[in-house]
Amino acid sequence: MKVNEYIDTRTLTEVTNTRFSQIAYLIQERRIPESLIIRKGSGYKRLFHPEVIQIVMAWKERMGIPNAR
Repeated sequence: MKVNEYIDTRTLTEVTNTRFSQIAYLIQERRIPESLIIRKGSGYKRLFHPEVIQIVMAWKERMGIPNAR
């Protein structure tokens, strides 16, 4: 998959209607696999494989988090 087909954190929060803190939690707890995240280094955006959308939505469903903010 090409790098331009990946999504950034802002797009991920908008598409999944999830707060940034929840995305950060999933990354920290390794619920989102490292293989689906691209990091170029300090000062660059963190990019996610589009498959992460399904992971976040499944997590929200399991936790009973409504889709509205």
